[in-house]
Amino acid sequence: MCKTKKRQAANVAAVAEYSHEDSDEDVVFLGSVSEKAQASPWMTEVTMDNHKAVFKIDTGADVTAVPEQLYAQGQFNKLARATKILYGPGGVPLKLKGKFTAVLSNSKHSTHEEVYVVEGLRTPLLSGAAAMTLQLVARVNSISLDSKETVKREFPKLFSGLGKMEGEYTIVLKPDAKPFSLSTPRHISLPLLQKVKEELSRMEQQGVISKVDEPTAWCAPMVAVLKSSGRVRICSDLTELNKSVMREKHPLPSVEHTLGQLAGAKVFSKLDAKSGFWQIPLSKDSSLLTTFISPFGRYHYNRLCFGISSAPEHFQKRISRTLEGLEGVLCQMDDVLIGRDTERAR
Repeated sequence: MCKTKKRQAANVAAVAEYSHEDSDEDVVFLGSVSEKAQASPWMTEVTMDNHKAVFKIDTGADVTAVPEQLYAQGQFNKLARATKILYGPGGVPLKLKGKFTAVLSNSKHSTHEEVYVVEGLRTPLLSGAAAMTLQLVARVNSISLDSKETVKREFPKLFSGLGKMEGEYTIVLKPDAKPFSLSTPRHISLPLLQKVKEELSRMEQQGVISKVDEPTAWCAPMVAVLKSSGRVRICSDLTELNKSVMREKHPLPSVEHTLGQLAGAKVFSKLDAKSGFWQIPLSKDSSLLTTFISPFGRYHYNRLCFGISSAPEHFQKRISRTLEGLEGVLCQMDDVLIGRDTERAR
């Protein structure tokens, strides 16, 4: 501990409390001693034994302290011998006149405190403990925003089922398109068969796919991909169809471009569109183009599916138009990022 008296007092409050090795007195720290009171959020009016005074809230101060002049103005309890040694900024020991017990209160709360009278103190200092008791400050270990569950309860429709955008998407084929159709499904390993059947059933219940009984000019093979969760992802190999698909040529923003627009943002929220492509309905004619064959029969997509070459750019166009004009809102495919400079603005 530095006890050099020549060090210039800095406006920094020390917070620790130590045991003094040479006496039974405690050693505590006080914040700024020489700084004059100025109007700021840290200045607050406190009633001390029916005497009003403006204190500076010093969360780093271990005790509440007042100048000699303030003690002389009021009718307070008699001064007792100080049982603590007070050190100010820079480890400079402070001259104490003594201490007294007083009731500190504001409009809603009160607390009994030991108040130290310090020679040369310019501004009354309210300790961190007293400020917390009077509920002038609060200790925050973490910032708790609205939980996911709270948001889900407030907007239940956004977190249930599968969303559906307005307007159907029509797959446009080149004039010289040559249909491609398989009559035999690709091999699926036996351990995955039941998982594939369950996933097809789930997709059908959601309205993403429907069974096909009529003849179709196009029929692609189905591919099952095992996910880390243990479930399978159903995909279609639309390589042949993509050779004939006319694309919209809508630009997809680069990650660098998107991040560049976040300059100045400090608070972020990230939204992920659930099964984003599946939220765009396909026209009837386009649905039949996506027909695929599985070990359990043929199906076609009712929603925009993964694997179509024009799907990413069309989805990006839809999302961009939906979010157009919203300040601080950017989208990269099905990821929506909200970035603002303050929590309130976000």
